[in-house]
Amino acid sequence: MARAWEELDPDDYPFTRAVAEQVREHDDHEQFLAGIELVLTGITALHPPAGQAPAPPVR
Repeated sequence: MARAWEELDPDDYPFTRAVAEQVREHDDHEQFLAGIELVLTGITALHPPAGQAPAPPVR
């Protein structure tokens, strides 16, 4: 997709051309896993496994 965006006319699509390199380097899978880790960390902090004390609140 990034290659196709880089081939667009820069006068007609300046923004798309500007972000084409970012799209090439973007990793959806990595960001998805980071989001899942964040959600699971929050759940674990609120509902720790049996036998573990809850985490102290963050202020």
